[in-house]
Amino acid sequence: MKAAFIGCVFALLATAAMADLQRGLVLHYAMDGDDSAVVQDLSGSGCHGRIVNAVPEAGGVQGGCLRFDGRSAYIQAPFNPATGGQYAVSLWFKPAPESLANLSSCNLIAMNRRYQIGFNTNGPHYRFYSFSVNAGSYGYGALRADSGLFDLEPDRWYHVALVAEDGGAAFFFNGRPMGFVSGAAANAGDRALLVGALDNGPGPRYFFPGLIDEVRLYNRPLTVEEVAELFQQEAPASLRPGPATALGAAYTIHEGRLHARDANGQERALTDEETANLLRTAAAQPAAPATDEAIGPVCDIGFSTAERGDQDVT
Repeated sequence: MKAAFIGCVFALLATAAMADLQRGLVLHYAMDGDDSAVVQDLSGSGCHGRIVNAVPEAGGVQGGCLRFDGRSAYIQAPFNPATGGQYAVSLWFKPAPESLANLSSCNLIAMNRRYQIGFNTNGPHYRFYSFSVNAGSYGYGALRADSGLFDLEPDRWYHVALVAEDGGAAFFFNGRPMGFVSGAAANAGDRALLVGALDNGPGPRYFFPGLIDEVRLYNRPLTVEEVAELFQQEAPASLRPGPATALGAAYTIHEGRLHARDANGQERALTDEETANLLRTAAAQPAAPATDEAIGPVCDIGFSTAERGDQDVT
């Protein structure tokens, strides 16, 4: 299946020249302050968050971070700074060691189903998920987009990003693509934008236990290269992987299809035949998994959609 292997394609791509990672940034919680009541928004949007039971702590990926207790701690943003259908979310997390086996349904960030990054178990492994709303799929059992499988280990930081635009959405794990699904449309609803929990009524629930740092929200989709560069810029030196193998062109997600961009910046949609050839190349030459001890192993980079009804959608 085409979608199942697109993550393999992206895993072979080289990072591009330095990108402007301030462009479109509408929320940035660096978590570096010592204020126990408010986390400052460094993007300039003024979306300063209210801290509820989360505790400032040293030892983040960049400066400080916040510890969430998995029971009642979260950050609530005062408004939604990105109202369009295209956006990107990026953050770092370190699960509490005692909670590694029990993260299912915990949420790192969510505004109902918009920006949502939650955990789901698959055997001994994890997936990220984000609910979406497609035609004919609203309410209980809404369409869920799943990332590929990965493992988590204690006392290690991990980076996750979710990129959504009209016609598609993709997850990234430690700067590496985890797959792509077409046809996704975000459901924002009227719930609060929370970090460390989900508000889908009544009130916050599905709390995350552990540390969170460097939360970013963009009002535009980041490219594959930009996500990789953001990971490289924020990660401690021990977490930075080497460059991926180049295929001679940059590939992006746009309107639910793969697009190729040449050296002159010209972009076009790949035909089904070109996509199939690229997927065969990716399947024959998979990128080596990360070997740095500080990065948790990725089990596969497939992508799927599923029907799920254990969290209601409003």
